[in-house]
Amino acid sequence: MTTNATRNEPPIDKTSDTQYPIEDLLRQRWSPLAFNDQPVEPEKLCSVLEAARWAASSFNEQPWSFIIATKDNQAEFDRLLSCLAEGNQEWAKNAPVLMISVAKLYFERNGVENRHAFHDVGAAEANLAIQATALGLFIHQMAGFDVPKVRELYSIGEGYEPVAAIALGYLGDPQTLSERLLQRELAPKAQALRRICVFRHVEPTLTTRQEPLNTQQRERKLPMVATQPQRNQILGNDKLMSDRVVLITGASRGIGAATAKLLARHGAAVGVNYYGSEEAAGQVVEAITSEGGQALAVKADVRDPQQVDAMVQQVAEAFGPIDTLVINANAGFPIAPFIEYRWEDFEAKLVGELKGAFFPCKAVVPSMIEHKRGCIIAVSSSVSRSPSQGFSAHSTAKSGLNAFIKSLALELGPHGIRANVVAPGLVLTDATAQVPQEDKDASAQMVPLKRNGLPEDIAGAILLLASEEARFISGAYLPVSGGLQML
Repeated sequence: MTTNATRNEPPIDKTSDTQYPIEDLLRQRWSPLAFNDQPVEPEKLCSVLEAARWAASSFNEQPWSFIIATKDNQAEFDRLLSCLAEGNQEWAKNAPVLMISVAKLYFERNGVENRHAFHDVGAAEANLAIQATALGLFIHQMAGFDVPKVRELYSIGEGYEPVAAIALGYLGDPQTLSERLLQRELAPKAQALRRICVFRHVEPTLTTRQEPLNTQQRERKLPMVATQPQRNQILGNDKLMSDRVVLITGASRGIGAATAKLLARHGAAVGVNYYGSEEAAGQVVEAITSEGGQALAVKADVRDPQQVDAMVQQVAEAFGPIDTLVINANAGFPIAPFIEYRWEDFEAKLVGELKGAFFPCKAVVPSMIEHKRGCIIAVSSSVSRSPSQGFSAHSTAKSGLNAFIKSLALELGPHGIRANVVAPGLVLTDATAQVPQEDKDASAQMVPLKRNGLPEDIAGAILLLASEEARFISGAYLPVSGGLQML
């Protein structure tokens, strides 16, 4: 017996009654709310994505990506579902496939803004919709989803923009819907006729198509979630750190790693300092060099002046004199009320934090003075000005770091050396991995931009202060907290 999920004629017929003749597939397409939980066959899913791939696009750039989750991986499906507006989650949870389309906003060939990107993504989704209809599938596209949350969960960086959410599957029984949704589902399909304006005929330009997927590629298992989009490639005069040599302490993970990659992408040669995470530091260097950048992993305990001197010498021998220092290494500390704090722990945090700034500065400043050029940026914390329960050692240490940088700005300014502080709020890194999710969610709700920070957010602020665009900024305290801390 043929089921509603597989028969050619759906249980609800919403074939459009068009004013002019159009292809049947276009007349049959509509956006249901009721989906059957029958899985979409991998071959069919590949076919609808293949149809999207063959959409026309400006200069054949194909500026679209799709984040895909199926119920074969329930955790990934639930993660993507959580990004949808609550009203859409109510019915989309029954679809076997969810997607997010993402637009690449620049041309790969020259790095110029692609103002046609959203048009082209729409064309790809139209292809996807028609191919789905041809296969007996239905899609429902949604504008109601949390764009900042999608960016955060799937690490979507600048130069890319989430466009639409998509539910895909076989038509389900409308009686499974709530009364409110059932009324929408059973309502006649209608489309107001818009005026069609034809300005002039334009001859098409032929472009070279990519080769279609071969058999081996078609049979490859489809990933549950698409890979992270490549970040924008910075070309030519758009690079803000050309011919600069940067040393970043604590650069193997989190904010330090994101900063190393971003500054390298902008033309800097980067010394990637680490203390215990040799493998992670190597991965940062590999990521930079694979894009044509220059980077060197250098081990040193920044609290030890001899190790710091050796590190600075090693970077200088590889790339030349260091003109930019990013102080990011963070001394660990217990989170506890003051009445339970031991002086030994408090002292270790305070002294370790200031040693980690003092010795690197001592090592690089003489060369900066000699070349009459230098930039020092310290990564502080918003708790240095807005204390938090259990963070007395951290807030005190970071307050001392702020004062130290101000003193450097005053004393070193006559030598052409700038010194500034960036102060992140809650940032999703290894250092905050143990913070309960409910605390992260509560923090995000207090932030005007309604999300937690990402390492790339802090890296962007550091890039700004390190570049010549900030040549008259020194002694500044820059909060990077989504508006939570306003000065």
